[in-house]
Amino acid sequence: MKEAGLKVVSRFRDNARLQYISLPVKTGKRECPKTNEGKVDKEHLNIDFFSLAEQENNDFMIYTAQVKVLALKQGVKVVIV
Repeated sequence: MKEAGLKVVSRFRDNARLQYISLPVKTGKRECPKTNEGKVDKEHLNIDFFSLAEQENNDFMIYTAQVKVLALKQGVKVVIV
């Protein structure tokens, strides 16, 4: 997987700081556009950013999203069960 350029993290800590990623919109102001939409609350997910993944059985729900991990300083794709 290293040859393909993929990095795998099997599990984050419970207190990992995750932020929603938004597309920057130019407003015409001097500042840089805002690229984050706030902190991810794992107990109350914002469905606007998370999507329901395909699953074979309906025993549990699987949500996936692209979020920013502040400790890694980059965006990652997370799966929350």
